[in-house]
Amino acid sequence: GMPLILLIMTADCFRRETIQKQFLVCFTATFLLVLIDSSIQYAFGRDLLRFFPAQSSGAGLRLVGPFGDYGKMGSYLIEAIPILSMLFLTEFRKIETKRHSFYFFALIIAGFILLYLTRSRGAILACAISFLGLCIYRRWFKFLGIAVLLVCILLAFTPRSMIFHLDATQKEQSMAERFDLWKRALNVIEAKPWTGTGINTYNVAHAKYDKEKSWRVRGYYAHNGYLQLTAEAGIPCILSLFWFLIIFFKKALGHIQSAADLKDSLLQAGILTGLLAFLIHAFYDTALQSPQSLMRFWYLAGVLLAFQSPATEQKLRSDNSL
Repeated sequence: GMPLILLIMTADCFRRETIQKQFLVCFTATFLLVLIDSSIQYAFGRDLLRFFPAQSSGAGLRLVGPFGDYGKMGSYLIEAIPILSMLFLTEFRKIETKRHSFYFFALIIAGFILLYLTRSRGAILACAISFLGLCIYRRWFKFLGIAVLLVCILLAFTPRSMIFHLDATQKEQSMAERFDLWKRALNVIEAKPWTGTGINTYNVAHAKYDKEKSWRVRGYYAHNGYLQLTAEAGIPCILSLFWFLIIFFKKALGHIQSAADLKDSLLQAGILTGLLAFLIHAFYDTALQSPQSLMRFWYLAGVLLAFQSPATEQKLRSDNSL
């Protein structure tokens, strides 16, 4: 209920062009605040806003920023970086703002550094896949080639302990754990396919239906938002969500293709890329079960609807006709 209300409210409140400009200013300022706060956490061990400590990992210091959790911070960054990237492109294409566009470029580089320092392989992978989709959709094959080359160079210098997490049995820990977690979720779905166990009951209820009884990660989230949602709310619920998302993305892509203004088209593509990254991340993490991350997803979805509202498009067409 609350995500839908937030989506509708945001789509309605942000229809005015002045509000949309204010959103972009606040969005950039918020990212800058997260960057400063996370830098303080990296330098002094705790962030300034909420005094969260940085976490340690086998690959080195793991930043959590003001979110308190590296997964939540990674979820934020993979939504923010595509938007900043499209803001850079729109400003770079104009002669009068080309010089100032490099401020956005600096923020993008800083965003990727922060994402790397979360040591969240899932968030990094989701970001890479979503940018891959964007490059193919926009036919930016030269940029895609450069990006692939940079990723290969980065992987060559990335600590092996960050790429592979081996457990005591020398298996890839995260993958082995996720397979067991997903099997448990499937056991719950098999037992309660239509009604599920109830929202926010999975962590306790799944033990009742667990057939394998694996020793790994007991009493834990499914680490697949879609499987856990199905286990809690049933198959009709997840099918309704997929139906809504398919319609939403189809209409959003249609608006992007028909946008009268290139700047508006790129910005909408950036928001949609961030939303896609979140949904990819939810396939193997807990993004859908985090209220903080989930509400931000629906908020950005509402912002995208506002940018694609008839009033906004009519204003853009009238501006271009002058």
